[in-house]
Amino acid sequence: MAITAEITASPTFPAGAVVNIYEERYFPGGAPITGKPPGPITPVKTATVAANGSLTIPGCEYERQYVAGAAVEGTWRYISFTAPPQPVSEGLPGAEGVPGPVGPAGPTGATGSQGPAGAQGPQGATGPKGETGPQGPGGTGPTGPQGPIGNTGPTGPEGPKGTTGATGAQGPEGIKGATGAQGPEGKVPGEALVSIARRNAAQSIETGVGTRIKLDTAVSDVGKNFDLVNGWYTVPRTGAYLVAGNINIEAGTSPYTIETFIYVNGALRARGLGVTNTTGGITWGLNVSIPYVAFVACNAGDKIELWIVHNAGSAKALGVGSVASTVMGVASAEGPQGPTGPTGPPGGTAEAWKPLPYVNGYKDFSGEYQAGRYRKNVYGDVEVEGLINVGTENAAAWTFPTGYRPTRRIQAPYGSGCEVLATGVVTYPAAKPGSNVNGNFRFSTE
Repeated sequence: MAITAEITASPTFPAGAVVNIYEERYFPGGAPITGKPPGPITPVKTATVAANGSLTIPGCEYERQYVAGAAVEGTWRYISFTAPPQPVSEGLPGAEGVPGPVGPAGPTGATGSQGPAGAQGPQGATGPKGETGPQGPGGTGPTGPQGPIGNTGPTGPEGPKGTTGATGAQGPEGIKGATGAQGPEGKVPGEALVSIARRNAAQSIETGVGTRIKLDTAVSDVGKNFDLVNGWYTVPRTGAYLVAGNINIEAGTSPYTIETFIYVNGALRARGLGVTNTTGGITWGLNVSIPYVAFVACNAGDKIELWIVHNAGSAKALGVGSVASTVMGVASAEGPQGPTGPTGPPGGTAEAWKPLPYVNGYKDFSGEYQAGRYRKNVYGDVEVEGLINVGTENAAAWTFPTGYRPTRRIQAPYGSGCEVLATGVVTYPAAKPGSNVNGNFRFSTE
């Protein structure tokens, strides 16, 4: 009888390899099998390794020892295995036997103890009523006392409504109530509107000298608050005011700086926009326009004035004659009073000014201009002022100390071209050595 043997050939033999099957008895016993089989030993059969790495060998003798061998890449490899034993077959089950006779009955057991009494059953139905017995002797007894009065029954439904009677005579007039509180004071005529005036007549601005621009023509002035002789705006009521407009002036042909200011009663109150030209003349026109805006707190009767200063080297003419040239508008910055807000934290105080720590040849511009300085204001913002003369090109102008630096890189406003890094380093990338740049800006350190 023959049986099929199945062994795992991988990784000894690769899939698809043709393997020779030898009887192990033809090999010398005890020594490992190496090299090509000796010439007299021939395979009894061959088998091919399947894709899953198994090797199936049909026609093997039960429990016979075999050797599978083949040359792989020039080297002979072997696997020894034993064919499975002959399977044992099991016969069919026999038929069920005949039941045996019944055994004799055992003796009767002793009687058990009596169990507990059961629950009482339900009560039976009441029997029928017996007949009434005869009346006893004696007459009717006396009447008993009256029982207590019962509760009052519910109220009956309401009857129909009667007709309305005639209207009575009017009573006397009541006492007059107290007068209510006076309402808020109304605005001064024209205060709710924007007052606008411009410069119409020619005006020359000398170099290096702060000059008041005399506004001489009203564009819109319902409250008649512009003084067109002196060129200022007279404040009609104490409060905050928005001042905004434009200055048009002849451009210089050499490097120059132009700054605008808002004065109140002849004293500087706010700085407007400044312009710095580091290369001289401009190619897109003969004049330069400078917009400005500021908020100022004033008392009734204060005079709001528009000023300008430049260092172009010679007198320059204002652009005049139209609203788009040199103009100033003033409007109240206050709306109706709102409810009182919560009390804020205690306010701080502004620091004393410190000089800018210039490096790389940067320095203050001489003359009447403000020297470079910085401080923290009452809000904790860093403020910088001054007109600055440029030193080494593209080099640091100064470095702010710790506590006076922005959280990220910023570019200062007003067209100065100033940049402040988070490290505190300040540069003017577009400025040329020897030119003057605007140093008026502020920033938050939060």
